[in-house]
Amino acid sequence: MKPSPYLLRAAVSILDAHPAECAFVGDSTSDMLVGRLAGVPVIGYANKPGKAELLRQAGADAVATGLDEITTALRLIPPSAAGLSRMVLGAPASSTPRTGQRYRLQGRDVARG
Repeated sequence: MKPSPYLLRAAVSILDAHPAECAFVGDSTSDMLVGRLAGVPVIGYANKPGKAELLRQAGADAVATGLDEITTALRLIPPSAAGLSRMVLGAPASSTPRTGQRYRLQGRDVARG
């Protein structure tokens, strides 16, 4: 039952991964809390107008308004999590952003450290 992190922790365990090596995509404020409680980086999916700010306030590490932006957000997660993100999405390892590069996320330019 939300916002219990039990299922997310179980998924991380099944993957034999560390929470920081994963990413959780959710579309509700309770999803952001679940990710936080499980120690997993969280991407908020703002699938309705006005939702982006609520997800940010709830602790999203990134907020995406379209599925293409989720891919970008996954690539901006620290390198330890990027490996799993590439595996899940099927993006080639070479597509991982390098330090100092700029990308578009939620209509804004963002830079990777």
